[in-house]
Amino acid sequence: MLTNYDKFNGEVDSFLKSKLFAKKYHEVLGVIKFHSIQRPILSQELSKRFRISDVQIREIVKNARRQQHPIGSKNDGYFIASSAKELTEGSDHLKERISSMSYTYDQMWKNFEHDQLELLL
Repeated sequence: MLTNYDKFNGEVDSFLKSKLFAKKYHEVLGVIKFHSIQRPILSQELSKRFRISDVQIREIVKNARRQQHPIGSKNDGYFIASSAKELTEGSDHLKERISSMSYTYDQMWKNFEHDQLELLL
């Protein structure tokens, strides 16, 4: 049986084998590697340079992170973190999104569970 992480590793493998993304992945990653927390690069700039959508840039970044590249991001763009402190600063928003999604999931189920209990009474 696959764990959730095994599923995600499979997604990364498929992504990297994709003809559509494989070349762009290496090109985009190559540019991000030249950007620090002091000089990040905007997603829009990457999109324009490589003629791909912001969604595709985010997909590339997600998969690069899953390949253990320390890509941080803030409102002013992506960068390669050079320390744990920089990576923390550049990834706090991910923990916030996880927390928000978890809360949304829990709230979505509360009413359903309540309704089911009422039907049993």
